[in-house]
Amino acid sequence: MPNVFSPNNDGNNDLFVPIKNIGIVTAELSIYNRWGQKLAVITDLTTGWNGKHDSKVCPAGTYFWILNYTTITNESGVLKGNVTLME
Repeated sequence: MPNVFSPNNDGNNDLFVPIKNIGIVTAELSIYNRWGQKLAVITDLTTGWNGKHDSKVCPAGTYFWILNYTTITNESGVLKGNVTLME
């Protein structure tokens, strides 16, 4: 997973998406702010998070993510981390 993205619509790095998702059958990516408020849930890893909550761009800062996934071999896993949203 990348650790920085900038959803400023310049066509570069506008979405927070996994770098590699080969072999993933199902996934749920949840995004949280620093107060633990869930801002987004993404089930299609190719669309990713656009940095918005309730149709408004979130402020620059650090956000936390949890990815629950299942692979083609029926293995389940959980990854956690943070991402910095830059303006």
